[in-house]
Amino acid sequence: MSQGDSSQVQLEPAPETAPPTLQSGDPMFDRLATLVIETKQQVLALEERVAALEAQN
Repeated sequence: MSQGDSSQVQLEPAPETAPPTLQSGDPMFDRLATLVIETKQQVLALEERVAALEAQN
C-alpha cells in the first residue's frame, strides 16, 4: 500500500454473515481467536500513534 492509500481493511465480518455466537471446544481455535483480537487492538493502537505523529508534523 502506498502512503496516499486511504483504503481500510475491514477486520470484522459483516453482521449478516457472522454467526450469533461462536463456540468451539478446540483450544487451538480459541487461541487463534485471542490472537486475532490482540492483533486488532495492537493495530488500532498503532494507528492512533501514527495519527498523533502525523498531527505533530
